[in-house]
Amino acid sequence: TNADLQGVQHLLKEKPDAYFVIKQKDGSQKKYFIEVFDWYFNRKKIEIRINRYIKYFENNIWQVNFKTSFPEVILVVPNYILRHDLNESIKKQLEKKRLNMIFHLSTWDEIKRLGINRNTLHKVK
Repeated sequence: TNADLQGVQHLLKEKPDAYFVIKQKDGSQKKYFIEVFDWYFNRKKIEIRINRYIKYFENNIWQVNFKTSFPEVILVVPNYILRHDLNESIKKQLEKKRLNMIFHLSTWDEIKRLGINRNTLHKVK
């Protein structure tokens, strides 16, 4: 959780809400950062946060210091409209910079109803 990540060197200054690893049946691992945005976060603040993840990725801070691939980023936002708008914004940034970075978007409602799974995590493409 965010509290557990305090004091971890070479991590983003504003820590994610959580970092977790899922071990696959084949022995590989999938790593994730997750951010849950409350209703009072406006789009501009969320985009600033997204840009910090992109710069962190571009500067290879995680990859060099933790000697592992960059985690996929899960963003949980309050509503579908914001999810859709952020999808377009992130997609444009990743294409423009030609970054092989993975973001997933979901809404509070989807997660509450169905949990976090491949049906509720919408990969930005």
